Amino acid sequence: MKLRVSPKRVLIDDFIFELATHGGVGNYVSMLIRELRRLDGLAEVVHPRSYSVNHDAQQAGLTKPVPLFGRLPTNIPGIYRLNRLLAHSLNNRISDVTDDSFDIEHLTFYTPIGLENFKSRARVLTVYDMIPEKTSSVDLSSSPWYQKSSLVHTVDAIICISEAAKNDLLSFFPELNTPIFVTRLGVDSANYRFRPIAPSPVMEIAYIGSRSAYKNFDTVLRALRRLPADVHLLCAGGGKFSRSERQRIRELGLSNKIHFMGTRNSDIRNTLERTSTYVSASRSEGFGLVTLEALASGTTPVLARNAAHLEVGGKFAHFFDADDDDMLAAALISLKRGGSHTHQAAAEGRIYAESHTWRQTAIETLAVYESVLS
Repeated sequence: MKLRVSPKRVLIDDFIFELATHGGVGNYVSMLIRELRRLDGLAEVVHPRSYSVNHDAQQAGLTKPVPLFGRLPTNIPGIYRLNRLLAHSLNNRISDVTDDSFDIEHLTFYTPIGLENFKSRARVLTVYDMIPEKTSSVDLSSSPWYQKSSLVHTVDAIICISEAAKNDLLSFFPELNTPIFVTRLGVDSANYRFRPIAPSPVMEIAYIGSRSAYKNFDTVLRALRRLPADVHLLCAGGGKFSRSERQRIRELGLSNKIHFMGTRNSDIRNTLERTSTYVSASRSEGFGLVTLEALASGTTPVLARNAAHLEVGGKFAHFFDADDDDMLAAALISLKRGGSHTHQAAAEGRIYAESHTWRQTAIETLAVYESVLS
């Protein structure tokens, strides 16, 4: 696709690179920077941080781990916090940004720390979801969320990652006058081996990412309790099981049916590629990128019915009511018996996933920049 726009100088807020080792926002920012830079010189993209704790940024070649401690496993007590402090200290002294004037300042996590000394013609803000506001899952007066409610009124444009996220934003700010654009997320489908798993006596189900309250993990556990002994749950990402989670798993008699596969991106990919089904009981999402990653792997998504899941999963996913473990168990049993889990359905899901590319996300984002500046 040939873009007919003039080159833009873009400063992208990369605060998330100091905050999180992995996860959706860091992945989005890393892929957006990578793909904007690949658009035939149409965007000169810079970001102020040279060091980070973020695996996605490091793998994309955008940042370096901190010297000495940066390559140590972050699950070692104190290492994550130490790396964050060192990265922040180094970034305060070292920056690859040699100019202070830009066309666009793109805020990606509500707290523009490190951008105070730069000037721009226009500011764009990405809003991923309104989950903290809907679920009271975080203290909204603390960083990085405390500026969100004011930024949505003061920036020149807002990017939402789905129609569901846009609708949620407007439900909290019905009088909002800031222009809102939707740019959906992408997936590097080529990184996922397409391996649709045929029905078999042993069924492995993937659960990916956080298990925090709104993710509703307990519904998955209760459903698993209703399933035969040859159905196993493989969890990747989200950190190791907490003491309370291990206790709950023991209470339900599931210790031999649940397996933790690791937290690295490769662990997540391998888990999706070896399982027949991916399950999410989340009550709310901004997009639900794992749905596309599952489809790219030939894995069937079984999703709690929420607006983002319905939008992204569409006809390629199976749905259940978020708190209904009976309904979830029935859907999984049907798939175990081969119901609607065919190679053709998996192939169509892969094609659908391939239609969502990070390049397209970057093209649509560049169009937002152009609209704001015109």
